[in-house]
Parts: sequence; structure tokens; C-alpha cells
Amino acid sequence: MITSTNVPAVELRVIGKVVRFTRVDFGIWELTYKLPNIPRRFLRDYPAQIVAMNTVNVYVSRDITLSLR
Repeated sequence: MITSTNVPAVELRVIGKVVRFTRVDFGIWELTYKLPNIPRRFLRDYPAQIVAMNTVNVYVSRDITLSLR
């Protein structure tokens, strides 16, 4: 993910969980997350948000769909 350089935190919010992205460089973020074994009944689409925050508590969010197949 690419943001402006004044963003100190980016996170993924899904089903009440929050996962922070790792900053690779100023404005460049990556997310690596290993999912546990998921039962078939939970394999579906989930609404999620990616949220970027700055140091004065201003944030921007984007709604996405996270698909588990």
C-alpha cells in the first residue's frame, strides 16, 4: 500500500480484529499475515476497512471486501 509520507500507521480492521501494516519506507506499507486453519463454514466474503492515520488523529478509511476461499 502507498500513502503520503506523513502517515505513521495503517491498519486492517475486520470482524472486530485489527492488524497493523508494517512500514517498509516512508509512505510504503506491507501486510503479511498467516491465517490459521479455517473451517469451511467460515470461507466467505467479509466486509473490512483499511485505515490510515496521521499524528494529529486524522484518519482516512477505505471499505474493502476480504474473501476467504
